[in-house]
Amino acid sequence: MLIELAAAWRPLPDRVLLITDDVPAALARVEARDGRTHTREELRLHHLADQLYTSFAAEDQARFHILDRRTTQPARALDEVTRWCG
Repeated sequence: MLIELAAAWRPLPDRVLLITDDVPAALARVEARDGRTHTREELRLHHLADQLYTSFAAEDQARFHILDRRTTQPARALDEVTRWCG
């Protein structure tokens, strides 16, 4: 339903690259880098965003390409992005 609402206001993109990761691990890296701790609400928001975009990708596999940071090495990720967007 959210996608349909967005599409009513503007065309949906032809391709979407979704980079996924382990949310707690990604947030720990951000906190270490930025030197600040996320609030409970910020943590909740990141988890909800992960669930939302993962469900979008599952519903529209033709437009979404998922790149899992946990299992894809950087050099391979670059190759995949170049091939997919090329």
